[in-house]
Amino acid sequence: MGFLVFFLVTAMTLPIVLGLGMTKGLSHDEHQHVAAGALIAREGLMPYRDFPHFHTPYLACVYAGIFRFCDHLLLSARMVSVLSATGILAVIGSVAFGLFRERGRRTAALVCAGSVILALTTRLFTETSGYAWNHEPALFLALLAFVVHVAGIRANRAGWFIASGMLLGLAIGTRITYAPLVAPFGLALLLYPGPIRWDWRRVFAFSGGILFGLSGMIYLFATVPEQALYDNFGFAKTNVVYRFSTGEPRTMTLPTKLRFFWKLIVRRTQPCSWSVRFPLWQPFWLCAEHNNASSGSFASSGCCCRSCSSGRSRLRRSSTSTSIRWCRLSFSPHCMPLLPLGRSCR
Repeated sequence: MGFLVFFLVTAMTLPIVLGLGMTKGLSHDEHQHVAAGALIAREGLMPYRDFPHFHTPYLACVYAGIFRFCDHLLLSARMVSVLSATGILAVIGSVAFGLFRERGRRTAALVCAGSVILALTTRLFTETSGYAWNHEPALFLALLAFVVHVAGIRANRAGWFIASGMLLGLAIGTRITYAPLVAPFGLALLLYPGPIRWDWRRVFAFSGGILFGLSGMIYLFATVPEQALYDNFGFAKTNVVYRFSTGEPRTMTLPTKLRFFWKLIVRRTQPCSWSVRFPLWQPFWLCAEHNNASSGSFASSGCCCRSCSSGRSRLRRSSTSTSIRWCRLSFSPHCMPLLPLGRSCR
């Protein structure tokens, strides 16, 4: 059933995401990714060794494979991001459906639709999806790794952990900022209750999958370690120093990144549409109607899907209004970045 929901969400959202990706202007961040793929495909050059490449190399290699058969470089590169962004929405929808499937198909379908609509209409998604860069492919791979990892923990089979490690390794090889995810994935293997609490076989399987997924990047780092280390780590420091020395007002330090996030994503320029807000609150109304349901929360913001349940307290009909107020108060910030109607954010 999960695969069916995945393909249904993909079929319904692909035209929308395709329209978002193909109507955006050219971004200066796209040049380096498209150019790297073209250099590999047309000249046989290798990143780090033959030319500077300030990202991990997997996306450039994917682009190179596509560019050997397609001369429309920007179009084909953006299609990779469009398909990845659509896959992100499909993962969110299928996971949401699976989490609420025990409450009935109707409830699960409503939660699935609300989660996908919320993710699709946030500015974090609409303003960034569709560009020829490594954000969407890396996130899609990381979400797949999470889903496979959870399936492996439930089934307690080493093959699932090898697959999740490979997917996470591919995500890291696409964008280096996903490397910290190794820690929570590994801790989940050690701390999750099971037949054997500290089952090191699962850790070894997961580690082997990561190493296999990172094997291509490890080869490049071993071949030209100085260039690879500088392109992935040293250049970022040099860039900040350069921007400070030239008085660049948009120096990409942590405070300016947070300020940019607030201006582009959080702050509203127009009132949010109630028709889009409603799917966020809908699951909580449905859950509050069940007398003996465990108190839980489900929220999707941007391209993230989370679920947690306490299992300690029970909802009663008398507490329905309190639960709804708590949901509105807690999750109303997620509605703030919804795409305003009528004009784009500048």
